[in-house]
Amino acid sequence: MELSMDSVVNKLIVMLICVSAVIAAGGAVFYYFSTVPLFGEAVPFAVGVAFALASNIIKVLLLKRAITKVTQNDNVNSAKIYFSVQYFLRMTMTGAALVAAALLPDSFVSLLGAAIGVFAHPIAMHILRFFVPSDAAMAVVTPSMPEVAEEGGE
Repeated sequence: MELSMDSVVNKLIVMLICVSAVIAAGGAVFYYFSTVPLFGEAVPFAVGVAFALASNIIKVLLLKRAITKVTQNDNVNSAKIYFSVQYFLRMTMTGAALVAAALLPDSFVSLLGAAIGVFAHPIAMHILRFFVPSDAAMAVVTPSMPEVAEEGGE
């Protein structure tokens, strides 16, 4: 199973997810620490953001893998089923990250940090939609296919 990040767009998505999470976390930290002067809460908050950020990066890799497999599949019905199952698994991963952050002790991980980290992915996708040309965005959904030699000869 190859999960390489060879596409420039995939690298841009991961970078935008990280930047979105850092900006959102910075705003939340500024607000949170301006109202509550306990700087001991910064570590659980950062752990929550990192936890959700790792989940988002894994979801991007799984999405690339699912798109590659679906575009190489000739059977439309099995491709639809496969992509639906992959979508459900990615959404389950998001839910699991939030549930884990909610169930773990507050001294270890912050639910607010995890929620901010989860929202970094949709924010990054909207930024990508506005700043990347549509041809480059198509590189995400169109994996490189090997050239097929013509049967008539060269």
